[in-house]
Amino acid sequence: MLAFEVDFANREIIIGGPDAGQWVQMATAIVWGLLFASLLTLMVTPCMLALPQAMRDNGASYRVARWVKRRFGGKGGDGHAPHAPVPAE
Repeated sequence: MLAFEVDFANREIIIGGPDAGQWVQMATAIVWGLLFASLLTLMVTPCMLALPQAMRDNGASYRVARWVKRRFGGKGGDGHAPHAPVPAE
């Protein structure tokens, strides 16, 4: 990994200096954090928002729909919402 620091006071470029390791660690944490946040924003969130409609369109089983309702959008109490039959297409 390229670890260098620029000393503007002495007009030097130091490769592998003692402070360069801190910058490498911080840069690595920032890059991985941005990648993870981008993955969540661009992939996971739209998929979770589209999941209920996709389950209705594809005729997912009642058991899976009930689990998703209980897990992510429960009505309180014991988690059982009244069942409305899904029309067959």
